Amino acid sequence: MLIDAHLLSCLNATLSPPIYSTILPFRHCADVWSALHKKFTYLSRSHIHQLKNKLNSVLKQSESMEEYLSKIKDIVSQLALASVAIDDEDLVLLTFNGLPDEFDAFKTSIRARSGCISMEELSSLLCSEAIHMEAKTKKLEPTVAFSTVKGFASSTFSPFSSRGHASRGRFSYRGGRGGRYSR
Repeated sequence: MLIDAHLLSCLNATLSPPIYSTILPFRHCADVWSALHKKFTYLSRSHIHQLKNKLNSVLKQSESMEEYLSKIKDIVSQLALASVAIDDEDLVLLTFNGLPDEFDAFKTSIRARSGCISMEELSSLLCSEAIHMEAKTKKLEPTVAFSTVKGFASSTFSPFSSRGHASRGRFSYRGGRGGRYSR
């Protein structure tokens, strides 16, 4: 009884007031522990279900491929913290389900492979395909624009679409009076 009282005291000391109020009726450490286990196991199950639903509903919309894959990776990491592992094959399928129709040919080529593909390899191939598709659509738009500022000709080149992504490692001119060069 002395050990039980000490353990009960230790448990009570570590609980926050809202949780403490739920275990007040219990007088033995084993009862308190059992009640806490039930309470947090149900919350964990609910959280896992929410994360799985969120993973099933991730769609690549207007964001970049890196952002889309990052959203998936974040949810998978949260599930891993809850001791739920997602098989690579299932993860590939979930990733494919969130891609727009313009990736149908790519998805078909991956499905036609004889072996399984890891998520790391798929991520690399998807990023490469997204860059290729973006470059293909860029051919329809002019990629080099010339302007004259104070007698000097400057050009702006961006390897990304016109969605506002800054080019990496290249300088571009922000035109107009008092314009400036930015990286």
